[in-house]
Amino acid sequence: MKNTNVTIKDIQIDLEELDTEYREALAKALMDLKYINKSPLEMSMGTEEEKEELNRVYNKDLRPYQIEEIIRFISKEMKEDFQFEEYKPIEEKYFKIAEDSKEKKKPKCALIGQDGNIFNLMGIASRTLKHNGMREESEEMVNRITNSHSYYDAIAIIGEYVDISDNEYEDEDEEDYYDDEEFE
Repeated sequence: MKNTNVTIKDIQIDLEELDTEYREALAKALMDLKYINKSPLEMSMGTEEEKEELNRVYNKDLRPYQIEEIIRFISKEMKEDFQFEEYKPIEEKYFKIAEDSKEKKKPKCALIGQDGNIFNLMGIASRTLKHNGMREESEEMVNRITNSHSYYDAIAIIGEYVDISDNEYEDEDEEDYYDDEEFE
């Protein structure tokens, strides 16, 4: 799950056509979701280090799940707002970007039939990612799972990173060479 070339700054720019409350909802999302510890306004008027940190956060490429959680937060905050219908195309745009980014090839991971302990499943998925050169994604997945609130959330997170299967050698492109042959 690579970065998407979408930044918080991009989202902020798209929200500028709407009332200030939408940008305030974005700021609240960043604080509540722990992207920053202080309000963007405080940080922009704070120390040089705070200004640099704010600039780094606003200009860093987001991952698909980050886009989704930020947009969901804004949507929830603003669902009763009179401009919500004008916000919907922005919401749809970012959900589409996130979805398109997630559709990139995920490695197959044989989890079906394994011991269902979440730590076991997380370990198998993590090894699969590392084996496929996706160490950063593995670390990100483990961090998200350990901070999730339920078993089902954790399983859904695993599914964002790997294609869950019951046979790690399964290949949907594999042809059945024995269709018309008879064996003696």
